[in-house]
Amino acid sequence: MCCASARGTGAEIGHLARRFPRWTFLALDPSTQMIAACRERALREGFADRCSFHAGVVETLPEEAAFDGATCLLVSQFLLDPDARTAFFASIAHRLRPGGTLVWADLAWDTEAPDYPAMLRLWMETMSGAGLDAAALEQIRANYARDVAILPPDRVAALAEAGGFAPPLRFHQAGMIHGWCARTKDASVSSTR
Repeated sequence: MCCASARGTGAEIGHLARRFPRWTFLALDPSTQMIAACRERALREGFADRCSFHAGVVETLPEEAAFDGATCLLVSQFLLDPDARTAFFASIAHRLRPGGTLVWADLAWDTEAPDYPAMLRLWMETMSGAGLDAAALEQIRANYARDVAILPPDRVAALAEAGGFAPPLRFHQAGMIHGWCARTKDASVSSTR
């Protein structure tokens, strides 16, 4: 199995490499520093011989269905435009083999729901480990509104489905972080592009 993992220092690849010793991986991140950190981890943890490293975004990978699976943790939430987010999911589906699986996680909540202010406060206090005053909470709320596309979980799933995946299964929630998995919708998604 060949798995592509987007973003970060390779913690999830390290976990998967230990769990699945026959898998190979492509580490992908736009930051050369993050790719260097991932390479160092792979060397240190002994799975570098099963990894390729690519500094760039998904769209810079060859346009072929080369992967059995992909992970994408806390990435798509930074695509503020829904069409761009759907295109991002489509670019992943495009590079997965028929029946390929995407596992991803993002911040998600209905920011118009009456419980959002309470959830945001609880989330921020959980993340910071300390109480937050009203000014700090307002600054975080403003940052989230400006820099993160926090959408209701069903809307995030719908964007992935519009990008070429079968209806996603939401399998995890920790505070505002939700995790989903989905397979490519059909063979034509990944084999004709």
